[in-house]
Amino acid sequence: MKKTVFMSLIAFFLLSTTAIAQGPNYKMKREMSKERQEKIFKKKLEFFKKNLILTKDESNKFEEAYKQYSKERIEIKKAYKTDIVDKVKNGNLSELNEKEKQHIIKRKLELDKRLYELNADFNKRLINILPSEKVIKYFELDRRFNRQLMKRFKKRREMDKRRKNMQNRRKDMKDRKMQMRDQRRVMQSNK
Repeated sequence: MKKTVFMSLIAFFLLSTTAIAQGPNYKMKREMSKERQEKIFKKKLEFFKKNLILTKDESNKFEEAYKQYSKERIEIKKAYKTDIVDKVKNGNLSELNEKEKQHIIKRKLELDKRLYELNADFNKRLINILPSEKVIKYFELDRRFNRQLMKRFKKRREMDKRRKNMQNRRKDMKDRKMQMRDQRRVMQSNK
């Protein structure tokens, strides 16, 4: 039990340090993230509909079930953030008493269980909505979409890094140019 508590506290600490590293623009980025999440959700739904080759009835039922599933999943993730991450960020973990730490651990386990149950319920709903072959294909498509999404995020991150490096290089070149110009002026004035 102590080992589990200790490991959980370490995990919370790591989560809190990533929250600190977000910086002052974190709220703005999070707002953009909501728009991005909606865009991704729509694209994912279109991706499923297109690749599962759903009938109109299947499509309507699937869309309704998937929207409900996604909404509940987002609520669980928000609860995780507010009930766990926000309480331990900024190094507040050391300020909490043992009872509060135990409460955070219990809340994390509850949310994990809710997420597991939500996934299981959604899978049962899928079985009632779609034929078995399409349910299996859904699992593969979900994995494929997530992989593609992660590749795009990674590519975007690399491009942002390259862009920043290029901006830094341009700035350095501009600074060198200014220094050379100043040196020429000094040399000409000394003649």
